[in-house]
Amino acid sequence: GAALWGSLLFGSILSLTRLAAVGRRNPTVAWVTHWAYMLRASLVAYAVGGIFLGITYWDLFYQLVFCTVLMRAIVQEELAAAGATTTPSFRLRAPPPGRSVPPRHRPLPAHRAGPAQAAPIR
Repeated sequence: GAALWGSLLFGSILSLTRLAAVGRRNPTVAWVTHWAYMLRASLVAYAVGGIFLGITYWDLFYQLVFCTVLMRAIVQEELAAAGATTTPSFRLRAPPPGRSVPPRHRPLPAHRAGPAQAAPIR
């Protein structure tokens, strides 16, 4: 239960941070910046209150998560209607042409590999 609750909380905070960045880059949806910051502050305040008080199971958390999802959908519709190329996307991006593996997934060089991957010492 706590893992699901935590993933909802941190996923919503991440989504709101990205929405605020989209609002700063696009004047079409500039209004979303302040709303995203406000909802993010509300989620953080709710999490802090949930640690010290018995408000963990109140419906407010789920309403704030719903507002996050709804605001993201509204921003996507407005950007699509305006023909903007920057939309809030959380999909994995394809690697650039000529590179098949993203840099963070490359194998480590032999000198940086762990003990199981290192060449034997002679």
